[in-house]
Amino acid sequence: MRFSTKTASGFFLPLVAACLVCLLPAPSLADDVSRENMPNEAELAFLVGESEVIDPNDPNAMGDAHFYGRTVPQDYQEAMKWYRKGADEGNAEAQLNLGVMYRNGFGVEADNATAMIWYQQAADQNHVGAQYAVAAMHHYGKGTPQDFTKAVTWYRKAADQGFAEAQFVLGFMHSHGQGVDQDFEESVRWYTQAAEQGESKSQNNLGLIYETGRGVLQNYQKAVKWYKKAAEQGNPKPQNNLGVMYGKARGVPQNFVEAHKWLNLAASRLAPGGNYERAKFNRDRLERQMTPAEIAEAQQLAQQWRPNSN
Repeated sequence: MRFSTKTASGFFLPLVAACLVCLLPAPSLADDVSRENMPNEAELAFLVGESEVIDPNDPNAMGDAHFYGRTVPQDYQEAMKWYRKGADEGNAEAQLNLGVMYRNGFGVEADNATAMIWYQQAADQNHVGAQYAVAAMHHYGKGTPQDFTKAVTWYRKAADQGFAEAQFVLGFMHSHGQGVDQDFEESVRWYTQAAEQGESKSQNNLGLIYETGRGVLQNYQKAVKWYKKAAEQGNPKPQNNLGVMYGKARGVPQNFVEAHKWLNLAASRLAPGGNYERAKFNRDRLERQMTPAEIAEAQQLAQQWRPNSN
């Protein structure tokens, strides 16, 4: 299974102009919205991996072929037969994929308890994806009673193998005291490991930690660094957070055009609700202090922006 910038202004202001910008009051941008990325149950909706080579002697690869319709018609029930054959032979990848089929109801009636059985068998063979799956099932109480302590145990097994998503969740659980004592230093440690692998939710949360000084020395420059890495990947929460930093001159020179660009991108990507309304509020509030030319420039930058990966 495969689970699957620039500087603020781009130019130097003359000294007098720079001093005038410094004297401008920071716009009253709201930043009390929940700006943290959180784990969610959607992470359980794994898809099976797609084998690069269709080997007729490999039941898991044959299952992938039928699942995706490669060289054969797509057929979930036929994929189930092959995954089960591989799983019964002890193939950890096939065991995980069979669990995915039961979890999602592909070719069989959805059954979390049976999914958990197969996830566990693969996890016991040290399969990192299965370890993460077992952790998530304990975390959300799917196919087994909810148990944060067991979830932490299995997340840590996957995290110790370098699985960034598990490192992110461990960072969150240590930050909030779920299944472990609250420990901000440990939270930072796990977030940093995931963030350095390019995991955007960890990058955002690490930025928020440095912005607020929770468990670390407050450092707006480091906050901006991590927000920017996450925002450039298209994560809307750090896009909002980065916009606020530019608008309030926290860790970067005040730049309303950059602030508007990021707030506009965030508002265009957040689902309707509190976070969307706050990003839109921040953007619209900022416009009151911008010229029509600045607004047009910011809108053009937002339209031209494309996500990248770290």
